[in-house]
Amino acid sequence: MQVDQILKDFWEDNDRFADFFNTVFFGGENVIAPEELETLSPEVSAAEETKEGLEGQTKYRDKVKRWKGVKLAVLGIENQDRILYAMPERTLLYEALQYEAQRKEAASRHRKQKDLRGSEYLSGFARTDRLSPVLTAVIYYGEEPWDGPTSLGEMVDLPEEMKASFQDYQMHLFQVLGNDGRDFKNEDIRTVLRNADALRKGKISRLDEKIDAELVKYVAAFVNSERVMKLAGKRKRKEGVPMCTALEELIKERENCGKAEGRAEGKAESVLELLEELGEVPKCVQERIMGERDLETLRRWHKEAAHAGSVREFLERMEKQG
Repeated sequence: MQVDQILKDFWEDNDRFADFFNTVFFGGENVIAPEELETLSPEVSAAEETKEGLEGQTKYRDKVKRWKGVKLAVLGIENQDRILYAMPERTLLYEALQYEAQRKEAASRHRKQKDLRGSEYLSGFARTDRLSPVLTAVIYYGEEPWDGPTSLGEMVDLPEEMKASFQDYQMHLFQVLGNDGRDFKNEDIRTVLRNADALRKGKISRLDEKIDAELVKYVAAFVNSERVMKLAGKRKRKEGVPMCTALEELIKERENCGKAEGRAEGKAESVLELLEELGEVPKCVQERIMGERDLETLRRWHKEAAHAGSVREFLERMEKQG
């Protein structure tokens, strides 16, 4: 199941996207209208010319839209099904690249128009130019409460003397865990969050008796359960899917397979995902990680992988711990 793509598809809908931002950032007021949104390319990059040539970096955001309201704004969603302990720094980078793209666009426009002089010419940015604000929401779908930092300050070893001068960055985190969707107006969001919450808590009585077949895959993605997707897929009907039966079978499967086994496998996969961002992971290391079933060990490795600067550094820490 391509969970990441399913989540991107869910938030592509302008009605859902607008209601999410209105609820989370504007207290439920209808500040953003769906028709004022347009999807932007998820690619953000920055490149500078150096002696060695053109150097830069390209990042891909999960979902980005431009709000063409009273003022232009760039709104982004980052989907996380695992705790990423460097997420504030990553989100800050995404937003900085988004601002840099706007600045370069302005500079390019001025070069073509040849309308700048003096200091404005040197900066490629006129005194009256303004950037569009960038607002990012990190949506966390994990089964365990987020225990990572939500600000840059929490990631920095900050001396007491610098605290008053340090410019902090606050990450906007929305946790799916424990949220039943009642604060939202959009019925799709309410339905998906309500049923996802009931599934996580094993509350059969709280599930909708039937749910639109199209929304089932989103419920499955919100709880990251391929089993729910398959079970519901077997029972697709015009009038909807009986979620209670799917949940009952899911509980039986979990009892047979062992819930701890599944959690250990998921945690091992998340360790590998973090390491693969750092470089190639030797096959023997992959097998050792995937074969580990002790959750405490896997949690320790997960934190080490999140803070390591390279695969080699992670391996050294792993061997020291035994």
